[in-house]
Amino acid sequence: MALLRKFWMELRSLIVLGAAYYLFRDANFTVFQSLLLACLATFTLSWIFVSNKHARRYKFEPFRFAFRINWYDLLRDYKIVDEEGWKRLCEKAQSQPKEEHRFLTASQTTFTRIGPTLTYIDEVRKFTSRIDWNQFLEEIEAGDEQQRRYGWHPRFYVKESSDKHPSLGTVRTLEFGLVTPESSKKSVHWADDRDLVPFAKLPDALFNDYYADDNFTLNQNVAKHVPELLEHYGWASEKDKGYDGPRIAQELNHKYVTVWYREI
Repeated sequence: MALLRKFWMELRSLIVLGAAYYLFRDANFTVFQSLLLACLATFTLSWIFVSNKHARRYKFEPFRFAFRINWYDLLRDYKIVDEEGWKRLCEKAQSQPKEEHRFLTASQTTFTRIGPTLTYIDEVRKFTSRIDWNQFLEEIEAGDEQQRRYGWHPRFYVKESSDKHPSLGTVRTLEFGLVTPESSKKSVHWADDRDLVPFAKLPDALFNDYYADDNFTLNQNVAKHVPELLEHYGWASEKDKGYDGPRIAQELNHKYVTVWYREI
């Protein structure tokens, strides 16, 4: 997306330069004079545009963020289900009515960032000022006998968090994680985070292009290192997924989760 914007800015400058040159030549200026005046006009217009852009108090581009979990690898690697348990889970999902929502069998989950501090969770039709969403995996019966007796189920979560990077310091991330049968035993209070087991972290600076206001723009220094951060957190290189109407969807791949995002 940043590459497309840069291309459009360069193309716009060339169009302005060409139009200005044509006007000055049509006014009987020499080639040299027309070229010089066209360059000055283009520079002046660009400066005015940039000044006005920075003078705006607020500008934000809403965007949609979707993800799909690779449940097979995730649940087996974290020892929540084995191969036989996965087969039973699939059989159970196939026997359920298609219109009945089941998180494990959903093709994807979607969030819509409407404002810098306002997100709409499409799946549950709720607004939130900070992403901190949990979903009990009620399809899975796991844990020891006591946990099953009390109706315990594993839990999936995605939330805004922060992480310490070796060279960049504090990095804001979108954290994907689980509460497993073993990790749940570490919790001493229902509100603590001791039972959370993150399995993927996505740097928030990835979405920096959607923010323009100084009060909400993500750390610019961190934004310069997005490719490095993606590699550090185990994400494959960013690539175009293709056109979805007039917008281009970007895709990122992790061992346990695939992410798409685009402008609305």
